[in-house]
Amino acid sequence: MAGSAGEDTFDVNIPAERQKVTYKAKDGTIKVVTKAELQEQMEASEKLMQSLNETWEDKMAKTQEIHKEREKALEELGITVEKGAVGVHTPKTMPHLVNLVSGDLFPDPTGYLRPHFALERR
Repeated sequence: MAGSAGEDTFDVNIPAERQKVTYKAKDGTIKVVTKAELQEQMEASEKLMQSLNETWEDKMAKTQEIHKEREKALEELGITVEKGAVGVHTPKTMPHLVNLVSGDLFPDPTGYLRPHFALERR
């Protein structure tokens, strides 16, 4: 044992999942956890502290960035979202087929996305 009384040193050759830590909780109970569990709790606490220290402006900027990425992904699939209205159009980058048959059953043109569609020229 190195260090002050009550401190243990851990062998680096033993995985963290097998190393046990015993401590006394605030309510007086003795708890036994693995070193890996303590590491996970520390990482979660650090992540929470980081998010608490982040300003509202930074959080808003991240939210807007995620929103733009989602809109871009939908746009690539042929779905446009603007001010609460949703529009569907043929995608520009993905091959597709459009059914232009008019009739009572098909009042509007119907589009079919074909991700693995190959154009054949003869």
